[in-house]
Amino acid sequence: MRLKLKKRVVTAAVAVALVGGAVVATGIATATTPTTTYYACLSTVGGLLYNVNSTGAPKCLGKDLTISWSQTGPAGTNGTNGTNGNTILNGTTTPTSTIGNNGDFYLNTSTHTLYGPKANGAWPTTSVSLVGPQGPAGTNGANGTPGTGATVVTEPAGSNCTYGGLKVTDGSGNVSYVCNGAPGAAGTNGANGTPGTGATVVTEPAGSNCTYGGVKVTDGNGNVSYVCNGTNGTSGGAYNCSATPYPGIDLAGCSLKDAVFSDENLSGANLTDADLSGADLSGADLNFASLGGANLSGADLSGVSSGGITETPASLPSGWELFNGYLVGAGADLTGADLTGADLTGFDLTNANLTNADLTKVNLTNANLTNANLANANLANANLTGVSSGGITGTPSSLPSGWELVDGYLVGPGANLTGANLTGASLTSFDLTKANLTDADLSGANLTHANLANADLTGANLTGADLTGVSSGGITGTPASLPSGWELVVGYLVGPSADLETANLTGANLSGANLTHADLTGANLTGADLTGANLTDAYLPNSNLLIANLTNADLTNADLGGSNLTGATLTGATWDNTMCPDGTNSGTASGATCIGHLG
Repeated sequence: MRLKLKKRVVTAAVAVALVGGAVVATGIATATTPTTTYYACLSTVGGLLYNVNSTGAPKCLGKDLTISWSQTGPAGTNGTNGTNGNTILNGTTTPTSTIGNNGDFYLNTSTHTLYGPKANGAWPTTSVSLVGPQGPAGTNGANGTPGTGATVVTEPAGSNCTYGGLKVTDGSGNVSYVCNGAPGAAGTNGANGTPGTGATVVTEPAGSNCTYGGVKVTDGNGNVSYVCNGTNGTSGGAYNCSATPYPGIDLAGCSLKDAVFSDENLSGANLTDADLSGADLSGADLNFASLGGANLSGADLSGVSSGGITETPASLPSGWELFNGYLVGAGADLTGADLTGADLTGFDLTNANLTNADLTKVNLTNANLTNANLANANLANANLTGVSSGGITGTPSSLPSGWELVDGYLVGPGANLTGANLTGASLTSFDLTKANLTDADLSGANLTHANLANADLTGANLTGADLTGVSSGGITGTPASLPSGWELVVGYLVGPSADLETANLTGANLSGANLTHADLTGANLTGADLTGANLTDAYLPNSNLLIANLTNADLTNADLGGSNLTGATLTGATWDNTMCPDGTNSGTASGATCIGHLG
């Protein structure tokens, strides 16, 4: 909070001098000067006058002095002009003789070395490095006292637990109890059920209901189901490789190259050593099928459902693998699949149906989930680093911490959002560290307080985006466009209300930058060029502005408390209600400036 101190106005001109501890006060002598005597208190800290009056000696505080005066001597003659002072210049190359005056110093911001003073029109050939050597390693801390384990035993019913429970003793001997609750009241008896009617079972001839015949079961409510006979076994062990597919069919060793089994039910089928290269198995049911040694190279497995598959195929189509009994690849039907802990790094799961799938702790690093169905899928603690998405349907039951589904995209730290259309998206406080936003459309997006550190913004469109409070640093690539008043400077997004706390902006070119309301707490701005920068309401406590150039900078309402402005250029800087490095408010300082209050 900055306080504007009220000034006490004294209408009489007063000159006070302290000589050897004595106080001398005189009034201005003119032909019409009255002989009135004035009295006042003189503060021994800061030399301020207070309680000025013409009626008598006032009561002063502590060790403050009581003074009086009635006239002053005539005005003295003007003193001679002082000699020009020297300054510290800066640049990114070694200084030439045409730069600076004798007595000046020069900082090379590229090498962090200091030259000077300049003498006889020439700079010294050697310089002093401002980067100190690395400090010695600290000593190792002492080992902590080994902890002792807790014990848990049954606590019988009694004074500690009315209905019994557990007694817990921690390693320090502290005892606590986890008690059982009181038994609940007995529930009322339920109403008697409706008397059931008997089921009927009759023979079902071969036909549309049962290909090979069976039995027809009708329950007491009239619901009908069939228990059908299986196919007849082949004679002499010969396989019928041309038979119409059905659940449990035995096609072991059959040559089924380019066969069409689209949408067929092959659950439980024996396809051991079968040649299914180039076969159309799209939409087929392969649950609990045996695929040991089967050749599925080039087969179409889009929409195939699986699970419980035994044995390992000799080959699978490119991009497909067998995990936990499931065929996994682009377009796979993995509804309800249990893929807990599976390593699916780099997998192509575009158009896959993952409804109700358990993907807990699955490694999906750099996987492609574009157009996948994630309805009620569990992705708790999954690794989604580098995952690409878009067009995702359904809402997952859970996602890893820091991730959300936004407009069909999985958005979180390290997400691959190349080319993503996130126009107008609400990404407030999102963690987008290390996210790849190459060519992404973020126009009009709300990125308030989002973290974009180390993100790739190559070609990204941020026109009209709200970057209030955004934090950054280490950003790569150049955006196609940024909101008005914003720019990318040495990997940081710089603009009004930017979060640049502890940012390393050493030697940065921030000339004319709009840093109104920006948070630069603890920022390193050594040698930065802030010429003409707008720092109105900026927050810069404990920042390092060593030899920074603040020529014509606007520091209205800025907080510079504790900042280092040693060697900074402050020519033409605007001071208005500015908190100076030493804690003084410029509005109460001499000349209404922080000059002389730089700490």
